[in-house]
Amino acid sequence: MLQTENLRYKTVVITGASSGIGHGAAVAFAKEGANLVLAARNKEALYAVAEECKKFGVKALVVVTDVTDPEAVQYLADKAYREYGRIDVWVNDAGVGAVGTYEEVPFESHKQVVAVNLVGYMNGIHTVLPYFKKQKFGTIINMNSLGAYFPSPYAASYTASKYGLRGFTEAVRAELRKWPDIHVCDVVPAFVNSPGMKHGANYTGVEMKPVPPAVRAHTVARKIVAVAKNPKPTTMVGLTAKLGRIIGPHAPALFAGFMAGLMEKHIQNGKKTEITDGNLFKPTPKSSAQIEGSYHRVAKTTAVVGGIATIGLLAWKFSQHHQTENRIQ
Repeated sequence: MLQTENLRYKTVVITGASSGIGHGAAVAFAKEGANLVLAARNKEALYAVAEECKKFGVKALVVVTDVTDPEAVQYLADKAYREYGRIDVWVNDAGVGAVGTYEEVPFESHKQVVAVNLVGYMNGIHTVLPYFKKQKFGTIINMNSLGAYFPSPYAASYTASKYGLRGFTEAVRAELRKWPDIHVCDVVPAFVNSPGMKHGANYTGVEMKPVPPAVRAHTVARKIVAVAKNPKPTTMVGLTAKLGRIIGPHAPALFAGFMAGLMEKHIQNGKKTEITDGNLFKPTPKSSAQIEGSYHRVAKTTAVVGGIATIGLLAWKFSQHHQTENRIQ
């Protein structure tokens, strides 16, 4: 297995690099000395990220890319290879979401969520694999989420995309088992304090916030770099994610019901806001593009209490669920 503790002069392509985790990953890779190819739809924001990365003495190429367009993704890979002569790491990070009851979210919005979160990743891997096989090495890192392990009510298309991404990643990984130096990895955080929730499509009329404990986007970015250095199939980020991976597959209905209850309570009591398509069909303005979200209080002051309460409640419900099953049997 090809591993490296030194990313200096390696070529790293990052989609979704204009904000949030992708932006954070770009800076984290730049600090390691990697040359970057930054992709997203927002040209102005990408150039701002590139300038930030260049302060660390690395090269940063900007390629405006819509990951749902196979020709655009092909151009991205070709441009990266022509510029640097190699592609070492490909990070699929572009992501969107749409919150609301399944029927009140426009179907075009559902389609766009799947197009970006699943088909966009498929485009990336379909494009970069020929380069990796020619080189006989390379690492793909897919940004997944805890939503790949249990359903997210009021985000049905997001759930579909993440469940699909998990299966797709595992299938491609199995195909490449005879290529020991080509790695297909996924990084799976719990809820993240990134701008993504604020920028996403929201059809509830209520401001959305991450469920505590929210993981910092910088923390996830550092995990991506760690996987690039030492590739492993799946990396969970945050205690909630680790717990969800263990319990979720055994009691998906239990988790779904728990999350539905949280969402319904929030929709009833949350701060009112406008209904919006968010960044589904057009990029977020540069002024809103940042690494961390605006929920620092959620991330910091309620992380411990919220995390313990959430984990404890889920564990208790899980034990009750199994006790009921045992009585029935």
